[in-house]
Amino acid sequence: MEVTEERQKGVAICGRCRRVYSVWIRPDGRVYPISSHNGCSCDERNRRIVDDV
Repeated sequence: MEVTEERQKGVAICGRCRRVYSVWIRPDGRVYPISSHNGCSCDERNRRIVDDV
């Protein structure tokens, strides 16, 4: 997992469509897909961070 002062890189999985994709995790806990092409269109509440890849 890459860490910077402002964010860290991680992996998320959608609990609804089961898509796995790269995300930025902000210090305040907000999570954003790194690319608009690798996320899913489901509600972001379905998103879960994967601890071990």
